[in-house]
Amino acid sequence: MRGLFLVGLIASCAAMGLVEVAHTAKEQAWSWHAQEYAMLSQQTNPKVALAALYPSITMSLSQQTAHSYHTNQSNTHDQNLFNTQIQVPIVKIAAKAGYDAAQANAASQMDDYQIFKQKFILDLATRYFAVLKADKKMLLADKVVAMNTKLTHDIEQKYQVGLLALTDLSEAQAALDQAIATKIQASFNLSVAQDTLVELLQFQPNSLRDIDLNADLKFKALDKPAGENHQVQKYKHLLKAADYSVQAAKAGLYPSLVGYATYNSSPLNSNLTQKVHSIAVGIAANWTPFDGGATLAQYTANQYKKQASFAQLRETYLDIELNEKTTRKQLETARYQLRAQRQALRSAQVYLEATQASFEAGQRTTTDVLDAQSTLMSQEQSLYNLLYDTMIVYLQLSQLLSYSDESVLESLDGFLTQEWHWAS
Repeated sequence: MRGLFLVGLIASCAAMGLVEVAHTAKEQAWSWHAQEYAMLSQQTNPKVALAALYPSITMSLSQQTAHSYHTNQSNTHDQNLFNTQIQVPIVKIAAKAGYDAAQANAASQMDDYQIFKQKFILDLATRYFAVLKADKKMLLADKVVAMNTKLTHDIEQKYQVGLLALTDLSEAQAALDQAIATKIQASFNLSVAQDTLVELLQFQPNSLRDIDLNADLKFKALDKPAGENHQVQKYKHLLKAADYSVQAAKAGLYPSLVGYATYNSSPLNSNLTQKVHSIAVGIAANWTPFDGGATLAQYTANQYKKQASFAQLRETYLDIELNEKTTRKQLETARYQLRAQRQALRSAQVYLEATQASFEAGQRTTTDVLDAQSTLMSQEQSLYNLLYDTMIVYLQLSQLLSYSDESVLESLDGFLTQEWHWAS
């Protein structure tokens, strides 16, 4: 099914970083186009509402058959009627408030579009790194298979000359079988991660940019917001729209004034020998003193909506503040975790080398070697995962502080100095 949408779209041979992937996805992703068109359609609503404040011209031309009666006589004839009316709003508070509300709602839709873009970029980066995580697990599983294959071969040779017991050989063979099963599962997980990324992007890159295990993540400081959070902006606009809606409903309790000019042309009598032309100019006051309480009920309902919008705005302020503190703490914690994880990886490497040497000297068992290998692979995988996750946390913090996604992705691309081939 996905191939129907991809129509053979394959990215260029050059390794694509986050910025290039994001740019291409904007052109190809259906979800992006759908959100963009939805936003553009909402931007026309203020123009529709503005029409109520402009003069209106109404023209009518009708033809009708009339039957007139006189004493001992009746006549049937056709008559043409023509009417033109121009109305100019003078005082239409409800229409003006409706226009202002439409503008505020359109602004909130633009905020929704910006929020969607942020979520899309965050989802893209998460799936991008998920592919690289799965690839690292696949490579590490391949290493484990190679190491266990060599270990099993060495143990088999020593078993044949009576230096090791059958249990050692059986244990090594079982570990090799498990490593092969893990590699098969890792290969499947990588395929799933690739499909998940392609589903979002609607194209398949030939290669991606990847991070080096020794990369030093020195991020640009995010000390203060670059602008107002889009979530906050959205609920500010919704609060403003709710306030204008209250004004519009309240205006229904008062008269509206409309200036008008009317021109009429119609027959004067039944034999059509004369016509009358009339022009009228005036001001009309329209007022509905009672409508069954509908206007008052609408006013009350809009007041409640305004209060709800205010409460939502306050809650959003608190959520953003809490999320910023939490994300900053996560980023700070990740820096120390990276330092500790690098040390753990070095220790695991030294421990494996020492264990292998002791095993050759007959002082360690097969289990010791297998455990040391597993520890090294696990520490390496953990370091890769931590590098990717730290970049995601940095992106999340930058979005909370309204930094440009493109500039942040460019800074993250600076750490992706390696090339990973899609088919590898």
